Amino acid sequence: MSIIQQATAFVQGLFALLKRGYGKCPHCGSTLTKKNGTYERSVRDLGGIRTIVMQRKLCHACHHTWTDEVPEVAPHKWYARRVNRKSLDLYMIGASLRICANWGTAEITGRGRTFLWDVLARLPWWGRAPEPEPEIEISHTTIWRWLQNAGQKCRQHQDTYKEVPQSGVVVSDAAYVRIRGIKTAILGIVDGAYRTIFGLCPLKTEESGEEIERAFNRAERAGLNLEWIKVFTSDGGGGFQEFLARCLHWVLHQRCIFYLWRNVLPIIARYATEKGKLWAAALKLCIAAVWNAGSRAEAEVALRLLVAVFATEAIAREAVYIVQETFEQAITYLTAGMANVGRTSNPCEWLWRYYKVRVNAMGGFMSQSGCDTGP
Repeated sequence: MSIIQQATAFVQGLFALLKRGYGKCPHCGSTLTKKNGTYERSVRDLGGIRTIVMQRKLCHACHHTWTDEVPEVAPHKWYARRVNRKSLDLYMIGASLRICANWGTAEITGRGRTFLWDVLARLPWWGRAPEPEPEIEISHTTIWRWLQNAGQKCRQHQDTYKEVPQSGVVVSDAAYVRIRGIKTAILGIVDGAYRTIFGLCPLKTEESGEEIERAFNRAERAGLNLEWIKVFTSDGGGGFQEFLARCLHWVLHQRCIFYLWRNVLPIIARYATEKGKLWAAALKLCIAAVWNAGSRAEAEVALRLLVAVFATEAIAREAVYIVQETFEQAITYLTAGMANVGRTSNPCEWLWRYYKVRVNAMGGFMSQSGCDTGP
């Protein structure tokens, strides 16, 4: 079952709770059950503390009693499901744990930001203004515990993305984060067209071929079909070259245009100090004509022009050599049938932008040796 099907089944299960009749006994499975009284629960929900009625049941066969689950709140929890969900969503888009806790507390109690800025919450309704709820504060450690539980449940699933559509274009890039002196490399594996994140895999060393292979094996267990990959977009790191040659030898390698420019711009800057800014600008325009071509024929003509003009220049020859060596990998997107192939590793860059915000927000829970909750 894919992650989308799991989410759909979970929501449908909550709706089914509203339609439940006498039901079956969870202990013996008998349908000879009856209602056996009610009791009230106080649930901390968005907008205030609500009182809900819990229905007790009795089984005639085994004489066990139980309480029916309700969709508003999980069993044995104080906070409603939507408090939990909203806190996790706020954290996922970059809010810190303390900010999530502050906003949740304000919405439950009617104090703080919610009570001060929400005009409708302060207007008198039916002749009286609503009174704020008693002081209840969500702890940021509570939200941290919700995150840990959600992560553990996610890691228990196998083939999470098995039935999710895959475009055959995979983008991969590594990011380096440092928390209290601990430097870690994380490899991202993303579908280039559908933006499905198949993995955020920590690397024991920097981008070596063996570590990249281990990360892709982990992504394969999550549902990534390696045989469907047609194009692989990344930088020109040696680890990626080794991994592709050994494990994905049939795949076309699209070099990220951002990293290609990062390689040639220092050479153009050195060329400007010797020949002047006009010649350096001309070199840059010729290289751009190759990498920004609208067709393969245009790219080949631009490459021949680049070689004819600058191949004899001592410094410019270095940039010309890079363009020649990476020509096929730089224009993979111009190949027939490659409409979904991007020119950069931007899907991973988009991912790292949010990931690093989350890492900064998580820093308060990290010790010098790693996460305080253990490995």
